[in-house]
Amino acid sequence: MARAIASAKNGIWYDTLATLAQMRRIAPDDASLKAEWTQLLQSQTLEAVADKPLVQSF
Repeated sequence: MARAIASAKNGIWYDTLATLAQMRRIAPDDASLKAEWTQLLQSQTLEAVADKPLVQSF
């Protein structure tokens, strides 16, 4: 979580998104991660996809 926060504070959108996505894949039921994810997507006007499932790349 610290890495995601640091990236967000420095305006590094891709790293923040990637870090939170990885953390959510590991702990999909973590309420605090879900809240951070939703807040991040809302900050970029992407709230429409905040509740969509993550897709793991192959």
